[in-house]
Amino acid sequence: MMSKTGSTLVAVASSGGHYVQLKRIVSNIKRLEAYNVLYVRTKIGGDDVPIGNEVLVTDFSRTNWWKMFVAFFEFIKVLGKPDVKWVVTTGAAPGLLALIIARCCFKKTIWIDSIANTSKISASGGVAKYFSNVTLTQWEHLEGCGRVEFMGRVI
Repeated sequence: MMSKTGSTLVAVASSGGHYVQLKRIVSNIKRLEAYNVLYVRTKIGGDDVPIGNEVLVTDFSRTNWWKMFVAFFEFIKVLGKPDVKWVVTTGAAPGLLALIIARCCFKKTIWIDSIANTSKISASGGVAKYFSNVTLTQWEHLEGCGRVEFMGRVI
């Protein structure tokens, strides 16, 4: 294993399938071994606790959008640190918020649209492509939907 650079990669996803995909992706990319990886996922319930190198943030969606303001300040606390160099996310709405905040903090960002989006880019991915440094799809036929690239399957 390579020595850590002192730089941090923050991996953000909503709990559930998005988070499972993200953990698989990050753990399988050898180049990321040089980074300290901090996982950020949404809280599942009131008694949810972080495990290992996790941070929990408030979940929100279109139906409870006001919780986004709480999540905003939680993300600022994590993403505003100077050692954070990269932010990668598989979505959903909380991942999009993290990506936008990261760009405002001059961090490099990667959006990986969920493997579940087989026929079109997700709603969050459609917005993310305008804010991320790199936007990836896991389906070859979706490449070219704006600034979306296909680089092969990542899972």
